[in-house]
Amino acid sequence: MVTATIRVFVVIASLMPLSATLFDDASESFIMFATLSAVVLLAPALTGGFQPLPPPEWELKKLTTFPSPRDRAAGAAALRKYDWRCRPDLIDALVNALSCDPSAKVREEAAESLACLAPPSPVAEAALRRAAACDSNLCVRLKSRKGAKAVAASLARSGPIVVTTSRRVELAPAAPPALYDFGMPQGPGIAPVPPGFSDPVFVPPPPLGVVPGTVYPMTGRGPTQFDTQARVLDRPAPLNRRVDPRPVRDLPPEFYDDPLTGAPGAAPRRAIPTPTRFLTTPPPSALLPNPLPPDEIPALLPPRYGP
Repeated sequence: MVTATIRVFVVIASLMPLSATLFDDASESFIMFATLSAVVLLAPALTGGFQPLPPPEWELKKLTTFPSPRDRAAGAAALRKYDWRCRPDLIDALVNALSCDPSAKVREEAAESLACLAPPSPVAEAALRRAAACDSNLCVRLKSRKGAKAVAASLARSGPIVVTTSRRVELAPAAPPALYDFGMPQGPGIAPVPPGFSDPVFVPPPPLGVVPGTVYPMTGRGPTQFDTQARVLDRPAPLNRRVDPRPVRDLPPEFYDDPLTGAPGAAPRRAIPTPTRFLTTPPPSALLPNPLPPDEIPALLPPRYGP
């Protein structure tokens, strides 16, 4: 901003002879010169030109994290207007972009920014010389060669870089040493003696949920395949030697549960369902109920026999 103001003053001073020829009175020429000077001085203040630059956090984020090569190149170009003495991390970000970025435009802008800043950093000089010798893009090689010369001249003038920050770094106070050593507990339920007490302090144990005097039996563990004394079960017998565990009943063959086997020793039968049997002859008179008087006979239908 100061450089632009000086250039405007130089332009106004060069216009002074022209104003003297245009205006006959010297006072008019002086008034014009004073007016132009006031405009030049007040215009940046009215437009916010004298405000300090914001921190370069956004430009650093654009250079290091944005996926678009155009945004990264814009971030690398915007870092030229900052002072590397206040933010030495700018140099590291530009060196990383020059060495590792896949976009040639981003590498070119990073090399141009390093050439403009010209930090006395051996790391920046080595990165610029490597890019000037090995980069695949011609513009990147030319800008890197220019930046390497500027950094080498800065190193020759001031020596290697010394990182200084404008912010004061405050270290946390160290923890004070322990004044008391309580030692180990003197027994179960007795805590160490704190400072200011002479007798041990009894601390009751936490409740365990166990009733005193109760004996809880231990659960047994079944045999496993790794136990040598484990009981080994017998293998199942063949089919022709197996015994039916059901008891044998002395019933006719048609009343057996198994329709295929039937009675013990009988030939196997087919599994045909037994047809429903109906009474074809009337039962004997001894099984029938005694007849009732005519007045007491209920109004029921007589029984039907047969199908």
